[in-house]
Amino acid sequence: MKRRMSSSTLARIAGVGIAGAVAAATALLGAGVASATAIDKTIAYDCDIPIFGTKTLNIEVQVDIPDAGTVNSPIQASDFTAITPIPSDVYDVFTPFGATQADGTAETAADVHLTGNNPPDQSLPINATIPLTPVPNPSGPDMLLPASGSVPAVTPNATGTATVSLSSTITAHVTPRDSAGNPTILGTLDVPCTAVSGADRTLHNVTIT
Repeated sequence: MKRRMSSSTLARIAGVGIAGAVAAATALLGAGVASATAIDKTIAYDCDIPIFGTKTLNIEVQVDIPDAGTVNSPIQASDFTAITPIPSDVYDVFTPFGATQADGTAETAADVHLTGNNPPDQSLPINATIPLTPVPNPSGPDMLLPASGSVPAVTPNATGTATVSLSSTITAHVTPRDSAGNPTILGTLDVPCTAVSGADRTLHNVTIT
């Protein structure tokens, strides 16, 4: 005669089975996810600002970059943001034109040098968006302009090390706006920036196996 299991025994068995399945799934998923380092680095750039002139700005770069990769598999950085602090002596030049806020776009690139790769050097274009940001009132604190965008993937074809650096140039297109959101008579300002001589633009080294 077959012995019937109690409901409590069945519940325990089911619980063990579910827990095991979850653990196995977690292990499988985790095995395919490469670790990454959250980079937060400040790099000095000389920026040619219309009306104002040249100003050295310390741009904070935030991005997540994988620590390792494999040959013939794409490697991709994520969560790229460059935060530019605009000091009061700069934005005070634009407030007389009715500027109370600003938005825009920016272009730069991630420069990748892959030892042993063909070709060894690649430039990955980054097109970023600057959200509508208020000008500090009263004047005094820095106006922080964040520019966020995606970084294209790169696929190594040889083992070695991939050194990722931010480009030596960044170009921003900033539109000062009035309180109603309309562009001021200044229109859109093109602001080309070049890394200061000797600036360390290296963000991370990725090991390729």
